[in-house]
Amino acid sequence: MRAWLFQHLTHPYPSEEQKKQLAQDTGLTILQVNNWFINARRRIVQPMIDQSNRAVSQGAAYSPEGQPMGSFVLDGQQHMGIRPAGPMSGMGMNMGMDGQWHYM
Repeated sequence: MRAWLFQHLTHPYPSEEQKKQLAQDTGLTILQVNNWFINARRRIVQPMIDQSNRAVSQGAAYSPEGQPMGSFVLDGQQHMGIRPAGPMSGMGMNMGMDGQWHYM
């Protein structure tokens, strides 16, 4: 489930079908999967957002394009996106050639 979360950081909300599959894969109930994702968004995703926002507000480094490095941004669809050099470095994460984060 942790791998799924990190692969879907831009929208960490599995569909009902994905929840069923995760429950089957892990041997948990759908309720346990739901609760795990609620807790993970609070304990993992939100602190990353908070840390990134603090870094940006304290004058973090900027990329050559003038964008804050390591910050979470909203794209046109209102999903959260992450800059590759962000707070994910050193956390077993890697952005693949497909532009998706991969948990390692």
